[in-house]
Order: sequence, then C-alpha cells, then structure tokens
Amino acid sequence: QLLLAAAADREGFVPRDALTAAAALEILHLATLVHDDVIDDSAVRRGRQSVQRRFGKKPAVICGDYLFCKC
Repeated sequence: QLLLAAAADREGFVPRDALTAAAALEILHLATLVHDDVIDDSAVRRGRQSVQRRFGKKPAVICGDYLFCKC
C-alpha cells in the first residue's frame, strides 16, 4: 500500500507500472513466506494451515519457486 500511495498523483490515480511493481512485491513476499514455512517446518501461516503442511515439503518448495519466477 505504501508503494501505491507514493506512486499516486493528486487525484489518486496510480500508474499501471506501479500496480505491477506492487503486485510483484506481494508475490515475492508470499514466495519467501512459503519457503520460510518449509525451513521452519511451520504448520500454520496467518491462522491457516501452511502450504507445506497441507501439500508436503516438496510441493511447497516448488510452489515457492514458481512464485519467485512469477514476480
């Protein structure tokens, strides 16, 4: 949100490039959280079952890697 607020003009318009950059940062953050849960063997993330607990460690690593590639 901070990135989008900084990119907005006086009327509140946010350029598409800023939206793309903000989305990429969110995906990057999610990828690091998925990998962190694998490393820490965490069962819960944000009050819900973690990806690695639900699907296993190998699929979670692949999921995190995929998210890294998408951002």
